[in-house]
Amino acid sequence: VERGGAGKDTFVLGSESDVLYDDGRNNNSGASDYAVIQDYTVGQDQLQLAGEKDDYFRGASNVSGGGKGLYHDSNDNAKLDRTDELVAVIRGSNNLTTANTIGSAEFV
Repeated sequence: VERGGAGKDTFVLGSESDVLYDDGRNNNSGASDYAVIQDYTVGQDQLQLAGEKDDYFRGASNVSGGGKGLYHDSNDNAKLDRTDELVAVIRGSNNLTTANTIGSAEFV
């Protein structure tokens, strides 16, 4: 679980060489290996992701506790499907959009 503090926070979910929280199996969504981000503040906090903006999708998460899912397009087909990797579940804000999560991320 990653929690932000007061002020701007950067939640690190990728490095220059890797998508973090990837279980390494291409035949499932990685629902057993993902980050949980608590108290993400839209317009203030930021995600750090590997790759490019088009490598990610925001969608419903099917894990207990709710939140919005952040998925990596692990099969490079440009659409969210069951084999794309769940990287994080973002909780704490009801107004999450692709623009204010993926669109405002820092890519490394």
